[in-house]
Amino acid sequence: MRLPGLRLLRASMLGMALLAGVGGMAGCASQNTLQSFYALERNMAGLSEKSVQVGDHRWVYAEGGSGETVLLLHGFAASKEVWMRMVREMPAGYHYVIPDLPGFGKSSYLPDADYDVPSQVPRLEAFLDQLGLTRLHLLGNSMGGNLATLYSATHPDQVATLALFAPSGVTQPHPSPYTRAYLEQGQAQLLPQTREQYRQLLQDVFVEPPYAPDFIIDSLADGMVARRPEYLRMYQQFWGKRRPLEPLLPDIHMPVLILWGDRDKVLDVSAAQIFKQGLPHAQLAIWPNVGHAPMLEKSADAAQLYGDFLARNRMSQVARLH
Repeated sequence: MRLPGLRLLRASMLGMALLAGVGGMAGCASQNTLQSFYALERNMAGLSEKSVQVGDHRWVYAEGGSGETVLLLHGFAASKEVWMRMVREMPAGYHYVIPDLPGFGKSSYLPDADYDVPSQVPRLEAFLDQLGLTRLHLLGNSMGGNLATLYSATHPDQVATLALFAPSGVTQPHPSPYTRAYLEQGQAQLLPQTREQYRQLLQDVFVEPPYAPDFIIDSLADGMVARRPEYLRMYQQFWGKRRPLEPLLPDIHMPVLILWGDRDKVLDVSAAQIFKQGLPHAQLAIWPNVGHAPMLEKSADAAQLYGDFLARNRMSQVARLH
């Protein structure tokens, strides 16, 4: 959601964050500084952070705006923050809800719980029920796209439109390097063990990584490395308990937008055609020279594409089609 004066605000606040990080910790930001940076990005997107207890898990989420609800789901080992730059460019007139999925971000992680995609579906249903959200537009990236697809197939009356940015969940005709590394060698390359490996991950996820100061990157790396044992357990569940989506796709009848970067190394773009062929009402956009997270790499363009899709498929219009 565009707010006046944000470019100047971002530049000045980012400068202060840089000074705080460099001056306070010799170039290495604390997690508190990282959270301050996240808060800045949420504010610039017109969102506030909230939390709610749902069953065994505490959900932390960002929320803002008014109008038809748009729910955005992040990918594996990510958090709600991946959507902030895109939402900042989105049109007004929508109610945005962006959770940290259970197990990730600031939401609860329970060492005895399952965090595969099918296990997240009833949790998501309970979360939406707690918030009183009965109908919405749903967008997911990577694992979040997998969850969004499965949720749309099992809760079709609740989902007005579905959008998928490089989603997982179907067989890749040409498996990506990251997929091959895990399935053939058991290597979870998506889960770095050092700062250097984290920087290599960024180079693989993006063709042109979005700007972030070094101290932010180091702080992100440290946080991810610290949680690697938990992430590895969830990653093994993700692969070991996955539910193929191909049989479900023909029964998803709401309008669908699929966006994929042609240089995605995490999930190969060849899977885009599997989704396109299986979904009855899907439009597909493949962007050149873009990686696995177009909402970060091309945030303004992604906001334009998705905003146009929403404008064409507002709930009143979708209802008339049925």
